[in-house]
Amino acid sequence: MLIKPGGPVRPVATGGIIVQQALKAVFFVMPFLFGIGFIAPVTAELIEATGMATPVGLTPLGFGLVFGGAWGLYATAKGSWL
Repeated sequence: MLIKPGGPVRPVATGGIIVQQALKAVFFVMPFLFGIGFIAPVTAELIEATGMATPVGLTPLGFGLVFGGAWGLYATAKGSWL
């Protein structure tokens, strides 16, 4: 058996690379997910608590999803919330 110089052979950790890529993808869209998962329901509750009317006859949650989704997409594209 021949042993090549350079030390022991290290196994390739392909599972770790796949997990790393998956987490990068999730964290890339995290502002959008935050927009529809947190900002939308909070906006809907604020609209209902204040009794404001929503534009175009949308439900408060529908307006919150449009508002939160748009803000989340903006934050994802720009890389900042402001």
